[in-house]
Amino acid sequence: MNPQELERQEQLQAAADRAERERLPAGDLQVDAYRLVWRALKQPLPIALPDDFARQVARRLQAREEASRLEQWLTNLLLVILAVAAVVFALPPLAGALAPLVRTAAAQPLPWSLVFVAALGMAAVWAADTAIGRRQLNQHS
Repeated sequence: MNPQELERQEQLQAAADRAERERLPAGDLQVDAYRLVWRALKQPLPIALPDDFARQVARRLQAREEASRLEQWLTNLLLVILAVAAVVFALPPLAGALAPLVRTAAAQPLPWSLVFVAALGMAAVWAADTAIGRRQLNQHS
């Protein structure tokens, strides 16, 4: 919202507040819309919250967190089973298809400096990700 529109809305709200307090008849549609909002805000809530509402919400949240932990554990177990099954069923045909590539690559000298730099880069990214994750976790706690 631009500053002019914001100022216009504030003026409409002020006019609606004044019209409500002075009980003026309806006139401007925009002011009347804000008057309806003012009336709704002055009305008491239709329901009353129970005395132990916060405790009930905390209990429900705890139950959801526990269910979430179980679901996460089961998901991890299923992923491990899927990975093992993929290795068992896909490895023989994959090994046959990749054998010529492996033989060709094994005949070439390995560029150890590039392997070292790649490993160092992956370690740095992992360390940065871990540090950022911990910082975010500490900020939310």
